Amino acid sequence: GDHQKTIETLTPWLQERPEESEGWMLLGLAHQRLNRLPQALQCFEQAAQAAPEDARVYDHLGFVQAQSGLILQSIETLQRAVQLDPRYGPARYHLGAALYLAGRPQAGQEQLQEAVKLMPRDVEVRQRLAGALRSRGDFLAALEHLEAAVELRPDSAPLQADLGSTLQSAGRIREAVKRLRRAVELQPDLHAARSDLGLALIQLGQGEAAEEVLRQVLQAQPENPIAHLNLGLARLQAGDLESAAEAFKRAVQLDPGYAEAHYNLGLARKMQDDFEAALESLRRAVGLKPTLAEAQFTLGVTLWQQGELAQAEGPLRMATGVRPSYAEAHYILGTVLRQQGRLDAAIEEFGSALRHNPEYAEAYSSLGTALREKGDLQGAQEAIQHSLRLNRRKADRQAADLKTKVAAQRLQEGRLQEAIAQLEAAIELAPDYAPAYHQLGIALSRNGQAEAAREAFQKAQRLDPSLEPPPR
Repeated sequence: GDHQKTIETLTPWLQERPEESEGWMLLGLAHQRLNRLPQALQCFEQAAQAAPEDARVYDHLGFVQAQSGLILQSIETLQRAVQLDPRYGPARYHLGAALYLAGRPQAGQEQLQEAVKLMPRDVEVRQRLAGALRSRGDFLAALEHLEAAVELRPDSAPLQADLGSTLQSAGRIREAVKRLRRAVELQPDLHAARSDLGLALIQLGQGEAAEEVLRQVLQAQPENPIAHLNLGLARLQAGDLESAAEAFKRAVQLDPGYAEAHYNLGLARKMQDDFEAALESLRRAVGLKPTLAEAQFTLGVTLWQQGELAQAEGPLRMATGVRPSYAEAHYILGTVLRQQGRLDAAIEEFGSALRHNPEYAEAYSSLGTALREKGDLQGAQEAIQHSLRLNRRKADRQAADLKTKVAAQRLQEGRLQEAIAQLEAAIELAPDYAPAYHQLGIALSRNGQAEAAREAFQKAQRLDPSLEPPPR
């Protein structure tokens, strides 16, 4: 109502005073807020004629041009605004967004970074920059801006959800769960955050809790393919392969173009030894999304297991091409090449696997085998010895994990001294095993050894920053 009144008042007034740029700006904003973009464009063009040196006018004109799909014109107009006033933050922000739409992410990111410098307390600018950084895989920089935005607006559920999903992408799952829980507390109908929470709980191995969360999503949105996919993942983790496959099939039915759902359906069928159905789903997944490295890898592994060495090589090379740090894909590709007698190429792939994962015992073992077959007996012996050392270390870590779990049970039973003994033995086996230090901190705290407990918690958090000491 107010916008329409503004239009009715200003239109005749400006006919008599076309030089009034502020009037044209107000009239353009009124049309824009009523989604009358052609009329808004005309008004801002009139304002630009009346005030050709005003950066604000060009900023509004460029923004409406972008809203109208005139991206290249928008960029040109917004660049004019920035030239007129390099310190006008909104023009930098809108120019950055327009450059992204034009497929120029680096230039867009630079403008958004300038906008943040000029408007450090503008939450939307920080959130847009974080999204740009996240899309390029720079999660640490994205988190810096999202954390600042959340500090400015802590009761924003979408911001908490955005921070949670970015923490999730960065592998900081416990912190992600905390933020995602806060998001759904603030806004219970924020189902995307609830679905992400379900996935994060799966990543923590809490399948039952995840399934409960996902059922809440599906109760509100029964045709949500992402929630069906995540429910399938929870069931897959629980070992219920057929039920998992049914959930993945439902996700595919709801969204036939959902590559991740096809991939997970293929994975479930592979785990059921239904290789024909698995290959069908995996081929569908990589056809829809060739950059889905996990699907390319699983397709390659399945073909290899079926003895189709020549066919397996292509998907495995795609997986390593899409994700050069994919150590497992390099390792399996090396195995395929070695079985074909292509020893030099196999050795190169085993080397790539080890560059990306120096603790990969199986890769050292296979490298040793390939070197021996090539006649390099000394290199083979060194690789095999390294593999044996890593396997011993792995066994020690598994023993430490078992002792830590036994200690947690003793803590629940109130048997503090036994728990402390188990944890000290675990740390002796694996001095870099953070959960053992964390549990030791709890045990020592309950035993009245406050200073020793504090040191144990500090060691745990140095090894794993997500392991926060429990509240006192």
